[in-house]
Amino acid sequence: MTRSASRSLSAFTLIELLVVIAIIALLVAILLPSLGSARKAAQATREAAAAQQLGQAAFAYAQEGKERVVPAGPAWAWVHPGQTPPRYLLRPVDPFPRTASALYMEGSASKTWVHHLRTWSNLPLDFFQLDGRTNENFRNRPKVGQPAPDSNEWTMYEGTDGQRTLQAAYGYHPSFGMNGVYFGGSFSHGAFRGQPFGQINTRPPGEFYVKKLSDIRNSSKLIVFASSRGGDVAETPGTPFWNYGQNFPDTGRVLPGYWLVTPPRNFPSTRSSTGADGGAWNASNTFNALRAPSTWGNLDARHFGKVTTAMADGHVETLGIDELRDMTRWSNFATNRDWNWQAR
Repeated sequence: MTRSASRSLSAFTLIELLVVIAIIALLVAILLPSLGSARKAAQATREAAAAQQLGQAAFAYAQEGKERVVPAGPAWAWVHPGQTPPRYLLRPVDPFPRTASALYMEGSASKTWVHHLRTWSNLPLDFFQLDGRTNENFRNRPKVGQPAPDSNEWTMYEGTDGQRTLQAAYGYHPSFGMNGVYFGGSFSHGAFRGQPFGQINTRPPGEFYVKKLSDIRNSSKLIVFASSRGGDVAETPGTPFWNYGQNFPDTGRVLPGYWLVTPPRNFPSTRSSTGADGGAWNASNTFNALRAPSTWGNLDARHFGKVTTAMADGHVETLGIDELRDMTRWSNFATNRDWNWQAR
């Protein structure tokens, strides 16, 4: 056999080459969805582990505070020296101090549960926002707020520039939102007001939110944290962003993570004349990430249509939208799935 004949026998023909390319393309088409599903499953597993760790940190916080759970959105004055109620651990420290000594945080960004639990637990900022791309975005934001008036120990995060700080981004956009209306308490939803402690004249008799671990009636069912989403705090210059007292973070680019998740049915608020924010979620049980975050109470069913939730007893569940319509998962006092809070 001549050399030229041997070369022609060992080479691919054009048809054979096209067949090989077609087979490779077919294999890629078959494998890519599986790889994508595997990646999503890994992300869901990672988030479930983080939710459990977050729940454990919140429980440990309460243990040190004589059963007082971390408030979702404490009263403004509470983080100031001499005004913090007994047994609450509310002195959030700036993660990027400008001096050798730590500076305490001031302004709306410091009033969410995030910086209080971060300061107490020493968990890194990246732990609170699990999405790598969002973390990178946050890290490119300015790390310094405005000097607090007449103080050498506080850092202010108010005003046009303060709304865009890294500290504000992490404060408003943790991967998990807290069930703050009914767990921990939110000042803008009627908590921490009136006399006796925790009551307000437009609310049901007694406290309607969990303040202490011993308040919890069904710890295996009560939601503490859930996967969340909300409009970016970095808004167009000159416009306000959705601060710690707002309930509908639908403006701006939607990010994976928001500090508060709200229940599916009527709940208290101090931002309306009736003291209520309205009725049930106004959408089907099929989650759509293109809809506004408030459509499903800022919940994010980002894992195969399911929401990762951390319960008061420390275990984690992934729940669908229909399961999350059950008000006994939200309120300590709900008597049935369709229970409504009512102003009295």
